[in-house]
Amino acid sequence: MKKYLLIILYNISIIILLFLLLEFSVRIFAPQISLSGTSGNLVIDSLYNDSPGIKSNAVGTSGEVKKASNSYHAWKYSKPVSETVRNLLYLGDSVTMGLSVENDSTYAGIINNGADSLRVINPSLIGYSSKDYLNVFNAFVLQNRINLDFTSVILFWTLNDIYSNYPDQKSPEFTTGSFINSIVEFLRHNSKGYHFLKNLFSDRPRAYYDYDRQFYTESNPLLLNSLTNLETISSACDTLGIKFEVVLLPYEYQLRNYGDKDIFEPQMLLRGKLEEKNIRVIDLSSAFGNDKKEASGYYLYGDGIHFNNRGNRLIAHYLEKHLEVQ
Repeated sequence: MKKYLLIILYNISIIILLFLLLEFSVRIFAPQISLSGTSGNLVIDSLYNDSPGIKSNAVGTSGEVKKASNSYHAWKYSKPVSETVRNLLYLGDSVTMGLSVENDSTYAGIINNGADSLRVINPSLIGYSSKDYLNVFNAFVLQNRINLDFTSVILFWTLNDIYSNYPDQKSPEFTTGSFINSIVEFLRHNSKGYHFLKNLFSDRPRAYYDYDRQFYTESNPLLLNSLTNLETISSACDTLGIKFEVVLLPYEYQLRNYGDKDIFEPQMLLRGKLEEKNIRVIDLSSAFGNDKKEASGYYLYGDGIHFNNRGNRLIAHYLEKHLEVQ
């Protein structure tokens, strides 16, 4: 019995040493891999009804980069606050927040810092969906909590904005709360070797796309609820004389399969429904070009949803051209 126990301990020790060696190697040779996780001190629960929000004048981290907020409960950028011609309200989730990207390198930060004539107020936060966008819009525009007038509201839509949290056990993010899942959660936040292996042996970008696209059908209640929320924002903007636009952002798996039949069907369905309501829609899928091999180069490592610095720069460039036209 003692002999078998020693063998087990020996094998466990070898596995741990090999994993530590992998971790050390990945941290040296794959610096583009970033750890997940956002500092809890950056977030306040139920700031906008039942929606959380960004804590004002806070400093924390997202992944391995510094994140700071301003007094408006929005992300802080380096351009000094001054009198501006236009105030833009950005509504979005972790993509527009800029998960694991420094504030000034996000597309919101680039646009804010690149023009003297406008200021971007960006209260976007990880986990937001359409109901949160409506709550945030009500607080910033209808209730005017920060005492600013907005000329434009731009909502950035990713496919997972159709639901809050993950509705069922088929979700790629579903966990059972077991001991094994606790270990996995620890590795997600602390081990780059784990992210390397996960990306090597699985296609997470495809898993997220396959899961999220199922909700984009004519009669799906999640889609219908989302449309109602967006229409409510649009109607309020029309009444107040504020421009409202929805920007559709693609998944990496879609760009990787650019040109394949029906790959952009979810965005096409949503766009059609919104345009029926005279809501202006900008689809950024074509902005990335059709080079399938380049697709992953715009996203965080092993991530099919969140853009890296390069992806943020491309989006900012496209939006800057759009703003010039406006």
